[in-house]
Amino acid sequence: QAKGAQNSVVRVAAGPNYRQFTFNSKSPILSDQNVRQAIVMGIDRTVIAQSDLAGLPGDKVPLNNNLYVANQPGYVDQAKVTGIDYNPEKAGQMLDAAGWTMNTSTGYREKDGTQLDVTYAQLTGVSASENEGLQAQKSLKGIGVNLKIKSVDISKDWPGVLTSHAFDIIAFSWIGTPYPLANIGQIYGGSGTGKDFKPSDSNFAQLEIPAVQELKPKIDTEMDPAKRAEMGNQAAQAIWEAVHTLPLYQRPMLVGVRAKLANIGALGMARIPKWENVGFTK
Repeated sequence: QAKGAQNSVVRVAAGPNYRQFTFNSKSPILSDQNVRQAIVMGIDRTVIAQSDLAGLPGDKVPLNNNLYVANQPGYVDQAKVTGIDYNPEKAGQMLDAAGWTMNTSTGYREKDGTQLDVTYAQLTGVSASENEGLQAQKSLKGIGVNLKIKSVDISKDWPGVLTSHAFDIIAFSWIGTPYPLANIGQIYGGSGTGKDFKPSDSNFAQLEIPAVQELKPKIDTEMDPAKRAEMGNQAAQAIWEAVHTLPLYQRPMLVGVRAKLANIGALGMARIPKWENVGFTK
C-alpha cells in the first residue's frame, strides 16, 4: 500500500527482531536432542523466508544465530560452525540411528509401534504462523516426520498455549534489542540444575543448557567486548546444538513515509532515536 501511494517511499533497515520455532523439550518425542537436530536438518528455512517475505525488500535468507542477528558485530553463523543446518540426507541418518525407521507403506517413521508425529501449534489468522507450518510440514514429510498442524484460536488460547506448553513446535517472533547478550537467561536460562532446574518464565522450550548456565554470569560481568563476544558465541553455539529454538529469518523493518519527509523511517539498530532535522524538504 505504501509503495503504491503517491509521493511515497518505503525505508528499510535490518532490525533485531526475528521469526523462530520453539521446540518443547519436555514433549516425549522432542525430549531427544538427536531428534530435534534431525528436524532442524529436515526444515528448509530458505523456502520459509522466501515465502513469508515474498514481495518485500531485503534479504530472504535464514538466520543462523540465536543471540545475534546478521548485521550485529559478533555474529557467527552457528549452522555452519556446528553443521546443524538443512541436510535431509543427514537428518534421515540421525533418525535411523535414534531408532526411528521408515514405514514405506505410510511414508513416515516409526519406533516401537509409535509413528513419528510432531504437533505444530498454528496461530489461526496469523499468516506467518500458518505459512511456516505448511512449509515445515512439506519439508519434514521428506524425512519421514509427520508434522500435525493444530489450530490455535488466538482470541481464546493465546498466549495460554505457549505458557502451558501445549505444543511440540510453535512459531512466533522474538523482539530483540541492540544488546544481544543482555538477557540470555530470560529466554535460555533458569535456576537450579538437573531435576531441580526451573526454567525462566520465557524459557518456553523448558530446556536446561548447562553451558548457558555457566557462561551467563561471566558474560554479565565481563568488561572486555571481545571476550564478551567470544563467550556470547560459545553460549550461542550451545543453544544451537541443543535446539532450544530454531531462528527462521531476521525480520526487515519497513516504514512507509512521504518521499519528502526527512530523517524519519526504519530505526534498525539505532540505540536512541535522534529526532534531528526532521521535517519536509522542498
